[in-house]
Amino acid sequence: MTLLYQIVHVLSAEYAVRVLCTVLRVCFSSFYTWRRGGSFRPSSPRMAFAEEVKKVFTEHRRRYGARRISKELQAKGLAIGRHQTTTLMRQQELKAIQPKSFVPKTTNSKHRLGRSPNLLLDRPAPSRPGEVLAGDIRACSKNCVSSLREIKTQRAPNFAQSPASPQ
Repeated sequence: MTLLYQIVHVLSAEYAVRVLCTVLRVCFSSFYTWRRGGSFRPSSPRMAFAEEVKKVFTEHRRRYGARRISKELQAKGLAIGRHQTTTLMRQQELKAIQPKSFVPKTTNSKHRLGRSPNLLLDRPAPSRPGEVLAGDIRACSKNCVSSLREIKTQRAPNFAQSPASPQ
């Protein structure tokens, strides 16, 4: 890697540093760090953070993302932010498992029972209120069904009745 930095340094008199770095596929910020005499390798505290991130990630069975990991590490007293955690996870190729979205099963359309017949088609039109009652009891519990049996014996209001018709 040092050879690439030296090439960029020599050719920087003739070409722009960013162009050279792009052509040679070198990060220009790493080049400038190398030119200042600094290290372009991760520091030891950063490596320690990387180990802690990986430890928390595996501890929670790959379910925690960067936000939850950074919150947990902050609770342990480490000064690490969400973006640094994201970077460390990306460098270590750690990706949280995304749960499948919940899709409620409301209807079984592939049953072999067929459809229920419409019993109102064979009857004449209702002549008085309360003669025909319709409802759906599939979602009711046992208590609901027993209360429907009690209501069946009483007179139920007809909601389709117009307000002008006599009672």
